[in-house]
Amino acid sequence: MTRVSRALFGSSYYPPHHDPADWPRDFDRMVEAGLTVIRSGELLASWDHIEVAPGRFDFGWLDRLFDLAGERGIKIVLGTGSCVAPVWMAEAYPDLQVISRDGIQYPIGSMWSWACRDHPAYRTELSRWLEMLAERYGQRPELIGWQIDNEIGYPFVERQGRGSDLYCYCAHTEERFREWLKARYGTPEALSDAWRWDPTNHRYSSWSQVRAPRSQPSEWGVVTAWLDWRRFIAESMAGFVGWQREQLNRLTPGQPTMTNVFIWSRHDPFGIWIGQDPWRLAEQVDAIGFDYYPGIGERFLKEPAYGGLFLDFARSSARHAGVDYWLPEIESGPINGWVLGPDHWTDADDIRRINADGLGSGANVLLYQGFREWNCIPIHWGALVDLAGESTGRLGAAGEMAHAIEPIAAALPAMTPRPADIAILHDFDNAIAVSGMTAGPFLLEALTGAYTAFAGAGFEVDFVGVDELDHLECRLLVLPFTMLLSGDAGAAIERFVARGGTLLTFAKAATLDGRGWSWDIRPGAGLMGVLGVREASVKVDRGPIALVVAATPTLPGWEGGEIRGAWHRQVLLPFADTQVLGRFEDGSVGATLRRHGSGLAVAIGTHLDIAVARGGFGPGSDLLASIAVMSGARRLWQAPVAADGLPRVFVRLRADGDRGLLTVTSTDDAAAAATILVRAQRATDLVSRTDLPVDPVLHVDVPARGTRLILLEGLHD
Repeated sequence: MTRVSRALFGSSYYPPHHDPADWPRDFDRMVEAGLTVIRSGELLASWDHIEVAPGRFDFGWLDRLFDLAGERGIKIVLGTGSCVAPVWMAEAYPDLQVISRDGIQYPIGSMWSWACRDHPAYRTELSRWLEMLAERYGQRPELIGWQIDNEIGYPFVERQGRGSDLYCYCAHTEERFREWLKARYGTPEALSDAWRWDPTNHRYSSWSQVRAPRSQPSEWGVVTAWLDWRRFIAESMAGFVGWQREQLNRLTPGQPTMTNVFIWSRHDPFGIWIGQDPWRLAEQVDAIGFDYYPGIGERFLKEPAYGGLFLDFARSSARHAGVDYWLPEIESGPINGWVLGPDHWTDADDIRRINADGLGSGANVLLYQGFREWNCIPIHWGALVDLAGESTGRLGAAGEMAHAIEPIAAALPAMTPRPADIAILHDFDNAIAVSGMTAGPFLLEALTGAYTAFAGAGFEVDFVGVDELDHLECRLLVLPFTMLLSGDAGAAIERFVARGGTLLTFAKAATLDGRGWSWDIRPGAGLMGVLGVREASVKVDRGPIALVVAATPTLPGWEGGEIRGAWHRQVLLPFADTQVLGRFEDGSVGATLRRHGSGLAVAIGTHLDIAVARGGFGPGSDLLASIAVMSGARRLWQAPVAADGLPRVFVRLRADGDRGLLTVTSTDDAAAAATILVRAQRATDLVSRTDLPVDPVLHVDVPARGTRLILLEGLHD
């Protein structure tokens, strides 16, 4: 793994949007605030701004950026600009723009990523541009890394009156898709078998007849074709990043690469439409970056576990690939909404919380987006200073956090979050399938509810992909809304349980196989033999679904009672050796427990996770916490829920040996407190530089919407 040698703080900065006379002052203010990294050239002033005509370049502002940075000891992360092709290329190559499934070219002068990455001329021009960049800046001492592209994928901004569209259906992409299918299936006859579909059961006799699907399954499109198409798009995007990395490694050996992603958004939470699979993308670079804007839609207030879910998934994707984890864009000021906005007036307390949550989750580079906003984009994009470049309380808070971390900045990259005892499965193929069946919002609710229940109760949580199932170190594996599960994945889960792990599933788990076809028996993928149940029936209930779970010594701390599920009411037929835990109101079985090998398997016949996402903490979340304790999972902290019934205090720990950084943040409007369940010989508040009492345990008080940074020494469980 290529990690930075110390924790780094910085911001994005785009000189062409500001008066050149202001640049030295802006740089000086960055240095005063402890911001020692600038990110530039990836989007707002990049390739399209520099090469205004073929072979005619204006590098003047970028040269000065490097010079000013060098004079002040500031380092630079330079973008490749591959998402913003110069406008002259649209004239030179009329078929360059990406094409929607309706045959419409995406307009230039709009969002980035309008040029098709599969166009041969685009690749040729980009190779030439990368060589120019590397020759001019690759050996500059200020350069500490390349950012490849920007939020890789197809345009995601919704057009007026319609949602995000599907791309790209140009001749170049369709030809590459056919080649991908040839490698996967071998012959048109095999493809015809795989793409069987009753309404239109095409039989292909040649590859030239095959087209990329224009319809999702919910639009009566072929299920397997939809899966293949979105798999191909995600693999192509990752391959494009890898292609750039290969060139940069050749041109500037030893210089690390990073690419940034933006998922869990309102537009496309799983990256299905834009083709953004973080699991794959992380494998192509030295660092994976996640762009973090919790103030959009005020999600951090409406869904207090959102920040943790986002950041723990980000960390998990980096861990999965064995690469460094950055936050190259973090919210820095009032955010989103154009003249009707902002969605949230981001203040100094928000800056502290965002910073602390990022650090606690394991990020080693945190860059604000941006240092200064741009008058020409009145969307409310955020900034640490005001539009005139004058200091704000946000800049002061950023400086406070950077200076607080400075004494341990060199040690921080070696401090990593410990492997979590609870892992949530998030499979990209499952997300493709359910999103194409209009069930994406249910998957998002299920993942959110499961994460909220466990993380809000003080447990550390990781996310895992299917290729990790044979190497899990967790105690409890959770499958929220996992409708699609392949036989291979099911076999790996069986081995996990047999060797001592605990499995938790919800209604209709493993309904579809890896092709998107229905399993003959549910739960499929071999899980029936693990869970010891078979589906008797399943119904949809749009109201709360009552399930009575009795007290049992098997469930620590569970005193019995009624819980509420959501949407599906799946009646289970238990095997003779399966213990019934709960029944629906009519007496039918709705929850079971079975020992399988050395482990345990729990089946719940409704979506308890979705119910938590919709209704907050209560008996349902208590039951899930009891299952976690039963599995052997350890809590890191305990804190009472807020007055609105939601967990609003979150604690994170990253450590190296007996030394670690503890972050405690709150979105509660009232003062709160947390009890830390790991022991340390010494605890020091890094902001106030005061010691905190640790005997017998550490209690941390947090002011309303407050943040604490605490150095722990002499750590032990």
